[in-house]
Amino acid sequence: YSYAQIATCTKYTYGTPDEQISNSFEDAATNSRLLILWGNNPQETRMSGGGNTFTSLWASHKADLRIIVVDPRYSDSAALLADDWIAPRPGTDAALIAAMAHVMITEELHDQEFLDKYCSGFDEEHMPDGVPPGNSYKSYILGEGPDKTPKTPQWASTITGVPVSTIVKFAREVATTKPVNITQGWGPQRHANGENQARAIYTLAAITGNVGIPGGGTGGRE
Repeated sequence: YSYAQIATCTKYTYGTPDEQISNSFEDAATNSRLLILWGNNPQETRMSGGGNTFTSLWASHKADLRIIVVDPRYSDSAALLADDWIAPRPGTDAALIAAMAHVMITEELHDQEFLDKYCSGFDEEHMPDGVPPGNSYKSYILGEGPDKTPKTPQWASTITGVPVSTIVKFAREVATTKPVNITQGWGPQRHANGENQARAIYTLAAITGNVGIPGGGTGGRE
């Protein structure tokens, strides 16, 4: 099975026919201020090929790089690399990100300039032709879409099991720190609805304007 859901959904997010690779751990060690390993566990899953077991550990020794691991399981990467570990219930990543987006939007911490220039579908002003009103991501987050449910930290906490205060703190840190490398493994997409979890992580990189810059990342795997 490997990475079928992220490979399929990426074409609808980045237009590429496969997963969208992100910046390397070497780049993160050199240029990033924050590295988020989202469902990404290089200490156990990347022992071959690029040698990212070594490079992720090497990056963690950089004094000015903070690392947060998001994973339901306290993995070897959480134990060896993380300054912070956030553990949502399995399969609830998109809800956690929606609540983070709610904090960023309502507190005006998102990168609107990046979104205006490079992204389609974030707000009602940047939707493809013919899409009915209320179907932008921002409308969904603020509860202005069909489900009429604001995606607040309180809403997400009951779904994810992550405390409200942790969601708010995490959102503010990701939004106010730059550059941030948000890099996902293949775990989040190996669930029912996994394609939307993978796309949510991609979206978080776009909302914060970290795509395409040194020290940033696409939200994909390193």
